[in-house]
Amino acid sequence: MKSNTIAKIMEKLIAKSIFNPEEDGCWEWTGARTQNGFGYGTINLHYKKWATHRISWVIHNRKQIPKGMEVCHTCDNHACWRPDHLFIGTHKDNMQDMARKHPCDPNRAINKGEVRYVRLTDIKRRELLIKLELLEE
Repeated sequence: MKSNTIAKIMEKLIAKSIFNPEEDGCWEWTGARTQNGFGYGTINLHYKKWATHRISWVIHNRKQIPKGMEVCHTCDNHACWRPDHLFIGTHKDNMQDMARKHPCDPNRAINKGEVRYVRLTDIKRRELLIKLELLEE
């Protein structure tokens, strides 16, 4: 990536971000976000939409993201693009990191991004509908 292109991208990122004043605080994107329930920051570059954390990783590591790998957050803030909060890993690495930091609580409400992954058996669906008082026993 050319240095003048990198400078323009960095200007865009900085202009639409909040910088947490704590020593290890997030650099949070306040611009456009993905609408899939996860809320990753997005920026348009050369007619293509990029996730802000991904473009940050590419710029600061001066190489492309390896095929099949994800840019993961140590801070778990999807809007964060601070380079030292990002690491490369497989999808499995990312899920294991999340599970380690946020053990599953069966009473926790799921977010919009997780809804599409929920698959219920007929029995579980019935139990859920009864619990939500949408179906009588």
